[in-house]
Amino acid sequence: MYWVPGRGNNNLYTISVSTGAATLVGSHGINGMFALAYPTANDTLYAESQSTQNLYSLNTLTGAATLIGSSGITVVGGLTYRPDNNTLYLMQSGGGALYTINTSTGAATLFSAGSGFVDDGGIAWDPELNLFWVNEFGPRDILQYHAAFSSRSQVAVHGNTLDGIAFVPGRGTNVPEPGTLGLLACGGLTLGLLRLRLKRSVS
Repeated sequence: MYWVPGRGNNNLYTISVSTGAATLVGSHGINGMFALAYPTANDTLYAESQSTQNLYSLNTLTGAATLIGSSGITVVGGLTYRPDNNTLYLMQSGGGALYTINTSTGAATLFSAGSGFVDDGGIAWDPELNLFWVNEFGPRDILQYHAAFSSRSQVAVHGNTLDGIAFVPGRGTNVPEPGTLGLLACGGLTLGLLRLRLKRSVS
């Protein structure tokens, strides 16, 4: 598991899934790196910076960032990947729009205007339920969006301010109960500090 702290710490880390301990990989040198995704089709770790509005690839051995291109998206929320259609998506915090990202150029294309405000959210694709999961930092909501991303429902309100979300396959397909979400694991959904935003100044 990889981690970028966000503001004030421009490094890439690995995170031990057994202990939670962070190990420095190296510096990427880019401020405001808030979003990570790892498409399996091209075996590349991608990151998006809110500060530069650019998409980068990150070297998993050194942490070094290679500029791919500009998405032009402000207030970056999160990246996620759909293996079934080999598409990288970027969610914008605030307006809650969802974009597809060209992994060759970084260019963003609007996929859906969304269905409401999203406060500093993380996003993950769930291939078992064929939907997107979104979590919000401030309201602490856990949201489900259907595949078209044009409507959503609130599943639960979490007790902690988390800013990252990931899907773990093969853990069942039942919609999680709020109590299960309180344990940070729900069916195939796992919440975690994948993107700790240091010195937060953007809501």
